[in-house]
Amino acid sequence: MSHTLVNVEFHGQSLVAVLIDGQPYVAMKPICENIGLQWNGQFERINRNPVMKEGIRVTRTPSKGGDQETVCLPLDMLNGWLFGVDVNRVREEIKPRLIQYQKECFGVLFRHFMPQPAASAPAPALARPPKLSCDDLSFTRRDAQGRRVNWSVEPRCRLWHEGLERGEAFFREVAELAAHDEHEAYNAIRFAFGDEWQLPTSGSTQWSNRGAGEEMGFAEAVARAVIDGLRARRHGVDPFNPERKTSRGRPRDKSSGPKLLPSVLTPPTQQRLLA
Repeated sequence: MSHTLVNVEFHGQSLVAVLIDGQPYVAMKPICENIGLQWNGQFERINRNPVMKEGIRVTRTPSKGGDQETVCLPLDMLNGWLFGVDVNRVREEIKPRLIQYQKECFGVLFRHFMPQPAASAPAPALARPPKLSCDDLSFTRRDAQGRRVNWSVEPRCRLWHEGLERGEAFFREVAELAAHDEHEAYNAIRFAFGDEWQLPTSGSTQWSNRGAGEEMGFAEAVARAVIDGLRARRHGVDPFNPERKTSRGRPRDKSSGPKLLPSVLTPPTQQRLLA
């Protein structure tokens, strides 16, 4: 049976512990003396408790008068013994130290003998597949006839601000798609406003998102403007901030002057893109 003596610092005092076959045991008499408790009375209390009595190990430790036998308890029994000492029944001058030991002693010894494993390096983030077409967007899908369905985003966010953040994330997907294929991004934006496959009720005067001519014309114009804006952003034009009034967007490089960027798409009367 191997024994290794260990001293652990605790608020200017020494906690004496012994590793017996690799398992930590705590020398009880030094702790009693550190707190100010009478060792003989505590030794009797330990012996009266069948669980603690069974856990006792006696080992030899060095002292000023030479090696002496020392009663030790397993580390996992230390708190049981400490909290068995009634704070209200000890002398006033040792109450603060007893409370300190009850709060902290076990934790200090546990961290010494049972160090936490080193934090493992975070797993590398999985590369997201690039957005190469409208079908790669997270908020679109195809129906049974192969037609695109927008805003397939179940379940919906219950909180308004969460929905706003999610919607902005959807647009970032479109911006990523535009950097690869502007025509695909154009289609994604215009179809986000309406669905050409369903028309409003005949004679309706209400603005609809279901593909009437006026709505789709507006959607296509917005889609062209968005693609123009995304292209301008990639060329260094400052992003629009609705909370700051400005006369016009300016290129970030003041020396280069304003950049005139051609519209990415012609009006729908000249060019019609099918999804």
